Amino acid sequence: MLYNEGFSPPEIKEKLGLKLAVRTLQRWLKFWGISRTAGDAYRLAVSQGKVTYHYTPNKKKRKTINHKLRTFILERDQYTCVKCGNTKNEERIQIDHIDNNPSNDSINNLETLCEPCNKGKIRRRVLRGDSWVEEEPMFA
Repeated sequence: MLYNEGFSPPEIKEKLGLKLAVRTLQRWLKFWGISRTAGDAYRLAVSQGKVTYHYTPNKKKRKTINHKLRTFILERDQYTCVKCGNTKNEERIQIDHIDNNPSNDSINNLETLCEPCNKGKIRRRVLRGDSWVEEEPMFA
């Protein structure tokens, strides 16, 4: 019960005055199937000050394309993918930056792509044999 409340095996040994070794107590806990999940163990270590945690977002928030500009691009391309010709009724339509620079919202840099074509532009890492290889995009 003490283990599930967040006490470590050395603290349990000290609190209950047990004569057995800490490692033996750990083995017994494992034998009885008493364990913490990795998340619980990490949160406990953070709360005890054994590990420091600092949240850093991995992505910058992208600004959205202006609604009027988005509508203009879709109407210019007739709500059709410029690569394969899929319409908005066949696939989900997206606005794509040709040069992959999300801050460049010029009319010449934006085009209408369906979701498969837009995802096909991304370079993917593929395991070939024993090494990772960068796969070329499906579309140029």
